[in-house]
Amino acid sequence: MAGKKIIIILAVVLGIVMASITAFAATAAEVQQAQIVSQLTNRSVNSVLQESYQTNKTFGQIADEAGKKDAFREELTSNKKNIEQKKILSGQIWGTKARLQVNEN
Repeated sequence: MAGKKIIIILAVVLGIVMASITAFAATAAEVQQAQIVSQLTNRSVNSVLQESYQTNKTFGQIADEAGKKDAFREELTSNKKNIEQKKILSGQIWGTKARLQVNEN
């Protein structure tokens, strides 16, 4: 009986930890996009995040309203390519996938 309780407690703790890791990853992506919008619109990152949360707007919508939609998309694409290139050079991405990504650039 005590063994089952320990297993249940460990499963719950593991579930909480996994949920926290997922939430953190989403937050990092949001901050990156908010930074791009803030640079393009000369606003603070916090004000961009607050607007997004309070109005349920995407960062692309906020950039579009400021007339910076195309610049926002270009910056996102550039950042993605830079991250992929770093992964290829560090060996995190290799083989066919790396060759395909290099050929796309």
